[in-house]
Amino acid sequence: MKNVKANDASLNNWPVDISRPRQMASLWTDWTWHTGGLAGFGLGGGIRYQSTSAGALDNSLTVASYTLYDVALHYQTRSWRFMLNAANLFDRHYIGGCQSYSVCAFGNGRTLLANAKYTW
Repeated sequence: MKNVKANDASLNNWPVDISRPRQMASLWTDWTWHTGGLAGFGLGGGIRYQSTSAGALDNSLTVASYTLYDVALHYQTRSWRFMLNAANLFDRHYIGGCQSYSVCAFGNGRTLLANAKYTW
């Protein structure tokens, strides 16, 4: 992707108005036990990758790539489902994107989310 119509330094360069990495990939897996002593329990895990991206109109700044790891634990009964999710498990500090040398945004740190859901 590149800007083909512009009247500034972004002409023929990778756009930086929002973070657009050249490659992104993610993989998630989840396993739930249906029999035995662990019946109803589940465990999941995932990995997210984002390659380098441009960070200035003239593409003179490169934002580093990063890889993040996520996990989930859950338990299901007849009517209830309890979940605990952790995103960016190892609390990696990274730059999510830049628009210039002075305008950059940090990515989210470790985030824990607990949830209980009741179904009729």
